Amino acid sequence: MSNCLPPSLSTQLETAQREALPQTHVEPLRPHAVILHRDEYHYDRLDYVAEALMTVVGVLSLERARGIAEAAFTIGQAVVIVCPMETAEHYQECLSTYGLTVTVEAK
Repeated sequence: MSNCLPPSLSTQLETAQREALPQTHVEPLRPHAVILHRDEYHYDRLDYVAEALMTVVGVLSLERARGIAEAAFTIGQAVVIVCPMETAEHYQECLSTYGLTVTVEAK
């Protein structure tokens, strides 16, 4: 259709058509950190917390899950895993069913 128009008109038409299309901006998946926070209720229940972490985040070994739990209770918080936002929110929801305090933060 635009091949029959003079070059300047053809360019104007193509520009107008492009501008009329809805603009879609595809943003790459930003990694999000799942963060476990210290709470007084689970302070002396590291095995419980480690077991919850392993159950929900299947890639964690017992040693790694225990290290995360110990770090959270010593330092105040610890990163459990970094993953896409939807997965991080799923982990947050599941870990909260164990009574754990977990947040998700963009990296």
